[in-house]
Amino acid sequence: MAPFFSLKSLLRAPLRASVLAFAALTFASAPVHAQATPGGGVAFQHPLVVAPSPFSWATSTGLGVVKVPMPVNYGWIIMPNDKLQFRFVPSLTGDPTIEAIFWPPASGHPTKAERITFQFPINGPKIPGSGALVIAFHSYGVSEKDIYLNTQIAAMCKARGWALVAPYGLVDTHYGNVQSQESLVKVLNVVQKYFQFDQQRVYAIGFSMGGGAALSFSMRHLSESRVQVAAVVNHTGTQDLIDVYQSGTIAVKNMLGDSDHFGTLPTNADNAFPYLRVSPSRVVVGSVDPNLTPLRNLRHVPIYTFLNLNDPQNKLVTHNLAVTNYLQSIGQSVTLVAVNGAVEHKWKTMDLDAAFTWLERQSLADKPTTMELFADKEIQYLDTFVRDKQNLRIARYDVTAFQGTNTIDIFNTRYLNTLFVDLGAMRLNPAGVLTVNWNSIDSLGDELVFPGYAAAPSAVTFNGLPHATWNHDVVTGELSISMLPGITSGTLVITP
Repeated sequence: MAPFFSLKSLLRAPLRASVLAFAALTFASAPVHAQATPGGGVAFQHPLVVAPSPFSWATSTGLGVVKVPMPVNYGWIIMPNDKLQFRFVPSLTGDPTIEAIFWPPASGHPTKAERITFQFPINGPKIPGSGALVIAFHSYGVSEKDIYLNTQIAAMCKARGWALVAPYGLVDTHYGNVQSQESLVKVLNVVQKYFQFDQQRVYAIGFSMGGGAALSFSMRHLSESRVQVAAVVNHTGTQDLIDVYQSGTIAVKNMLGDSDHFGTLPTNADNAFPYLRVSPSRVVVGSVDPNLTPLRNLRHVPIYTFLNLNDPQNKLVTHNLAVTNYLQSIGQSVTLVAVNGAVEHKWKTMDLDAAFTWLERQSLADKPTTMELFADKEIQYLDTFVRDKQNLRIARYDVTAFQGTNTIDIFNTRYLNTLFVDLGAMRLNPAGVLTVNWNSIDSLGDELVFPGYAAAPSAVTFNGLPHATWNHDVVTGELSISMLPGITSGTLVITP
């Protein structure tokens, strides 16, 4: 059975637990207008967080200024150990809803604060299928509150006993940049510290800029030590950030180049890297560049793409169609739902009930035996770890394991310096003869590292001849084999 949500760590702190319990009970039992009015002054404020003020939902909701059940600070509860402050705000669904501000550096940024709006299920254990977590990414130029005000995502989550995290992203026009994603990683670490959720059922959903951010975050976070996304709902998401720059006005170009976004203009290969590393794909004149489509990282993760064919943002539609067709052509699981809706670019064109019904069937899949991976940073990607790559480039490599013959293919390497391959996780046996087929696109030389060798192998051959450039570390049990620059392909045979 999936775990249900609980304030597990807060229950270890009696004061915090009592405050949260009181707040949760107040919001569960009282109308949203019935809470006590907060008191006056600000007792404490982090110097890098703007002074708090009465929070308001949009006028159209009729909720007005938030009335919170805490006596001071507009309801803020300060948690200095976790470097954050939070307050309960009126729930639009009946499930408790929290606004939290993460102070630097807990925000994932040295000087910027991050804000999330978080809803958790109060009756989760009583609902079949409860326990999942939805990460919802807002569209361009609005805050994370847009998820609550202009969609039914919060209601969909309540009905299923799921929790909902809506991150702001440090700036409302973040386009899924690395800053916003690193902030989200920090936020999720705190969320899972206090709330249990099913790690096999974490879903990402987003619209427009947020759709691209949902895809990008999912494709860039494939480490078992971090939250991994099990399925993505992409509503007309941004695919190509180089194109966003090239098609943008002067104001948009200047914005993208500033320190809040990508910090540079993509006028050469080095400066294009901050854009390419978070772009799901590169689409040029309607054609997808296979060598710049990191969405291939999600070979094992299903994607639900919705398009309104009458959307006035026609380039977003054509880009999503091109990327979907390409991914489907290489066997990736992408469900495309396209309708002829109103001429508008809005959340409401998508049938959220259908999308959430699709999500209900998804859970984190087993890691694939074939991986087509793009690495923009040195970190774990499924059963591999990029220990070193060329600076300002996206490393590329394909890995396929054949357990029956104890063989591994490592193909199409590019901009890759050192790759660690977890043989045990791939169910390959270093105690037997291991065959490694390898080829490189750039022939700059790769170092391949294999664990599990308690003793040095008796022989390492390359294309049938003794291979001299290898090293065994008796402490770590790692075997490191260097492929010399200028060599493009060959077969290693490692004999214990």
